[in-house]
Amino acid sequence: MSVARKESIIVIVFFIVSLIMTNPPVVYWVSRYAESVPLTLGWPTLWVWLQFWYLLMIGGLVFFGLKLKSWNVEYIEESLKKRKGVREHASVDDRRHRESAFTSPSYSILAI
Repeated sequence: MSVARKESIIVIVFFIVSLIMTNPPVVYWVSRYAESVPLTLGWPTLWVWLQFWYLLMIGGLVFFGLKLKSWNVEYIEESLKKRKGVREHASVDDRRHRESAFTSPSYSILAI
């Protein structure tokens, strides 16, 4: 399993857990708890719960963007260059096909 694949699984699991914690049925459970304890740290309990998870998601985005190799621009460009080198022969044939399609008389009539 590649590094990018492992990191993608970590990000997916992180955001699925975060989204589950901010949506029903978990919010209903927190709401029931908030009925008995309306304030946490001087703020409404449900609001504190939701803000905690939203801030965690934003922090996760920042962390993943800074630390994960698969989110690094140089890594992405390097992997694209590797793929491009493998598919270089096909791209030459595709270029010839595109050039002939755009220089055909039917295209020039449509372009007018």
